[in-house]
Amino acid sequence: MPSYITSPATQQVNALYPGNSLALVNDASKDTGVTKTIQFAVGPDPLGNYRLTLNNTTNQTATVNQAASDADANYQPYSDEGTAITLATNTSKTFYCAGPWIRCSFSSAPTSGNLVVSR
Repeated sequence: MPSYITSPATQQVNALYPGNSLALVNDASKDTGVTKTIQFAVGPDPLGNYRLTLNNTTNQTATVNQAASDADANYQPYSDEGTAITLATNTSKTFYCAGPWIRCSFSSAPTSGNLVVSR
């Protein structure tokens, strides 16, 4: 699973646009010890489509984090209409989020499954 990129100047950071998806955890059985996923920017959409869908098949609960600027310390749990966005194992959730920066975190690193975001 790609982990949080601490140096965007040397590694590519992704933007997510309508119709695209991004594997935040590609195969947790091969990547170990990662509790913060790669960050991504929510790309602009003139039609106002800022709905994200997360599908969590990992063996850990994922928490969506948001930041106004991309720095590790800036990320805080994200809530939509006052409800924190968390995903238990083997669940999906669709929610509104205009970003600008999003990542997910786990209290313990997952050891199996995937976490995919789509828009």
